[in-house]
Amino acid sequence: MSSFSDIDGLIAPRSVAIIGASDDVTRIGGRPIAAMLRAGYKGRILPVNPKRDRVQGLPCYASVQDLPEVPDAALIAVPAKLVPETIEALGRMGCRAATLFSAGFAEVGAEGLAAQHALEELAKQHGMRLLGPNTLGVYNVDIGYYGTFSSSLDTGFPKSGNVGIASQSGAFGAHLGALARDRGIGCSVLITTGNESDITVADAIGWMAQSDTVDVICTYMEAVNDAPALLAALDAARAAGKPVVVSMGDYAASGGYWISSEADWIVAQPSTLTGSIGVFGGKFVLADALGRFGVDMRGLSVGGDYASAFSPSEPFTPAQRTAFAAQIDRTYDEFITRVATGRKLSPDRVRQIARGRVWTGAQAQGLGLVDQLGGLTEAVAKARELAKIPAGDSVRFKRYPTPQSPFEALSDAFGVSSEAARVLVGIGGVMNDPQAEALVRRVQADRARASGATVLADQPY
Repeated sequence: MSSFSDIDGLIAPRSVAIIGASDDVTRIGGRPIAAMLRAGYKGRILPVNPKRDRVQGLPCYASVQDLPEVPDAALIAVPAKLVPETIEALGRMGCRAATLFSAGFAEVGAEGLAAQHALEELAKQHGMRLLGPNTLGVYNVDIGYYGTFSSSLDTGFPKSGNVGIASQSGAFGAHLGALARDRGIGCSVLITTGNESDITVADAIGWMAQSDTVDVICTYMEAVNDAPALLAALDAARAAGKPVVVSMGDYAASGGYWISSEADWIVAQPSTLTGSIGVFGGKFVLADALGRFGVDMRGLSVGGDYASAFSPSEPFTPAQRTAFAAQIDRTYDEFITRVATGRKLSPDRVRQIARGRVWTGAQAQGLGLVDQLGGLTEAVAKARELAKIPAGDSVRFKRYPTPQSPFEALSDAFGVSSEAARVLVGIGGVMNDPQAEALVRRVQADRARASGATVLADQPY
């Protein structure tokens, strides 16, 4: 992707229609209007509600067809069942950008996911870009545009400045914006992408990379839904000299689902985060960091161009990055095949569900990714049934790997007996002597060297 400017109308519109506009400033269809009126939005606000003639002092229109002009953007705050006809009406009128506050799509399971895909196709027919659904929206402080229903605005507006926030999570993005405001940091643009039916966090980063008002980009991501677009956006930010700070969500469910996808039966709690089908890879380049401690990471490479690809002393070359990306793609294809085989779904269906999305257990069951909701008791009962174990027979639980005591863990680390580790800890605790701690580190390093390892430097403390 070479240009991200096709979402200008979404982030810096000259006019905006609010479908489902409300006179109640606490409702989803009322908050954006109230915020823009307070902030002095420089564009035109066009409320749409068939039950009202005026909304918050502004003329209100009965339908999209009754609007006096084609809006640059639309905010959609109507029930999910009314969204398709709203998109259709806006598209026929010529509107090319819409923010979908409405929920009830991919986040609720298989039926919602199908409805979301239908929206995507409908929007594409009209050349319309969609943000959301299930998004908190956008704000652009410099023009007073608040296409969001965030309650964080109740305690004050963000400060104008050179920081932009791109977040998949509306709650996290709005919270970050409020923290920036409260600490006197200027944050002019917030884009929250919700379900990412069309516009992704990559589009948001790319737009900020090309923006004249954003110099620093803060990003919160829970999953990578379009890796090539994200790489293109990061490249654009790098070329523009704009640093990108990324915070990842505090869960990643792909590894566990890779293991379990071919099981005979999968049980998950309703709120368990599971069923994520995605692959992510890379490497850490440590040369500069370790160089600060006097460690020289330079080395010799024997073999082809890819032989040193995972060296921690230098970044991927373009050829290595291409080869690594192909390897990741092959792993992703294998993941798709595993799930399709294990869950008895077509590969095309799995690809629709996949893209690194994270589902709750309840959502995953609706998508066919898990078989049953429950916990250990239900899993054991099903295991009994599958193994044809009589209900009256007892079963025993065996945990893998076997839990270790702290002293057993120390024993493994130092290569000594558990009793020796216990004594060592006791001595260190009683003496509280830095020399004793240094001796322990020296023993560990000497044992590593004796086993053939290369110890580059003592660990600083």
